Amino acid sequence: MSKIIKDHPGVYRFRCPGCDSFHIYYTNEENAAHGYQGGQWQFNGDFENPTFSPSLLNRWGKEADPNWHDSDVINTKAPKGGWSGRCHLFVRNGKIEYCEDCTHDLAGKTVDMIEI
Repeated sequence: MSKIIKDHPGVYRFRCPGCDSFHIYYTNEENAAHGYQGGQWQFNGDFENPTFSPSLLNRWGKEADPNWHDSDVINTKAPKGGWSGRCHLFVRNGKIEYCEDCTHDLAGKTVDMIEI
C-alpha cells in the first residue's frame, strides 16, 4: 500500500481526510510528457513518505465561482463540508499540513496521510 497513486505520467492523487475525497498533483514530469508549460508541483518520488511543493489549493462552489448557486445541484447530497469550500495544504514527509484558511474541520492541523 502507498499514500499516493500514480494515475498517469506526472499525475498523482491522494486521499484527503479533510474533504473526504481525492486531490490531484500535476508534476513537471507530466508537463514534459505532454509539452505543457507553466508552474506545476515537484514530487520527491517517495510513495510512502511523499513530499510535494509548493502548497496545493482546491476551491469549489462559491470559493471558485462567485456565481455558483447550491440550488443548481438537485437530488444530490452535498459533499463533506458543503457545496462551497477551500482546502489549502502542504504534503511533507507523508503528512498533510492543512493551512488555516481551509473551510473544513482540519484547518490548521497536521495529520498522517491515509494509505490507499
